[in-house]
Amino acid sequence: MATLAADSKTAIEQTIDQATSSGKIPGFVLNVVNKKGDSLVSYASGKEGASTDKPMTTDHVFWLASCSKLLGAISAMQQVEKGLIGLDDADKVEELVPELKDIKLIKQVDGKLTLVEKTKRITLRMLLTHTAGFSYTFFHPWLKELYPDVDELSGGDDVLKTALVFEPGTDWGYGASLDWAGVVIQRLTKTPLSELVQKEIFDPLGIKDLTMYPTEEHKTRFAKLHQRAEDGSVKERDHVYPTKAAFESFGAGFFAKGSEYTKVLAALLDDGGKILSKESVDQMFTNQIPQWPNYGRRGIPAAKPEYTNPLPELFPQGEAPQGWGISFMQTVEPTQTGRGPNVGWWAGIMNSFWWVDRTKGVAGLCQAQILPFGDMDTMVLWQTIEALTYQGLKE
Repeated sequence: MATLAADSKTAIEQTIDQATSSGKIPGFVLNVVNKKGDSLVSYASGKEGASTDKPMTTDHVFWLASCSKLLGAISAMQQVEKGLIGLDDADKVEELVPELKDIKLIKQVDGKLTLVEKTKRITLRMLLTHTAGFSYTFFHPWLKELYPDVDELSGGDDVLKTALVFEPGTDWGYGASLDWAGVVIQRLTKTPLSELVQKEIFDPLGIKDLTMYPTEEHKTRFAKLHQRAEDGSVKERDHVYPTKAAFESFGAGFFAKGSEYTKVLAALLDDGGKILSKESVDQMFTNQIPQWPNYGRRGIPAAKPEYTNPLPELFPQGEAPQGWGISFMQTVEPTQTGRGPNVGWWAGIMNSFWWVDRTKGVAGLCQAQILPFGDMDTMVLWQTIEALTYQGLKE
């Protein structure tokens, strides 16, 4: 069972303190666990917000944003395990969600964007692997142009209102796929997603502080949201996602205390624990798109600079092949920070980052609340924390 050397834990905490004391990151929370769920590090530093002296604590609640997608993928795999739907069953998807049968495809013709009929069908696997053809308006200029009033972070069904940007199954593109998967699952189970995950994920894992609908008590523990200006300064801003969302979103809809979310990560380390079979977890951590080993090196445009910085690639790793599992990126080969092979990781737009390393038996969640995504100060801190974790990791 993985443990962490005391001096490494101290080094991690000091590194986080240096980042928050500099003012570059107002507040930050880290949780690192092993597959038994033992906490190797649980540490908070800095302040609840840039405009307050209230200290950040490990009890603070963060908006998970796209870290929510992992919960949707687990729920989907649970329905597959029950035999209610197959990953490649396009008939069932179209039966449940005829909107996906009829959804249009954007084509650029003579310099103009045009909606046409798609020629390929959408499956649950495509939705879970971001190969169905969806993107986000803040990641794709076509969508920003055609849907200027769509805000996928509004908490409504805006996230379902855009067309496809490529034929299903022919490419990888990050967007609203997990929200559509949620529609499939909700209609399949005839159960609100918030109730379904409570029963099938949170209750079995003893999770209390992870929810789609934060209570008034939760709100007293909210970490403040921030916006970084071009000069590097950070100011508090209003939350972009409502706490009483009109649409139950697997793409971005959850709020959590970090140590509760890492109970989910620990279950994946433990081959599914109480929520999934080992076979399902193995499937999730199998590269679903080996035909596109450089998909993450195309770069991310800042279609909406308020929400995301331009990034040259998703995860700089030299020339190593890049993978994508069921809802998350895979670093297929070991990394310079110390990751083993086939590590799953992903992020939230607020610059929170998680990783699960089944080979080395460790998982972690780094939480900040800063826009736009791709914040270099936060990403460097995350990578430094990872390296220090692996340096001190012991069996």
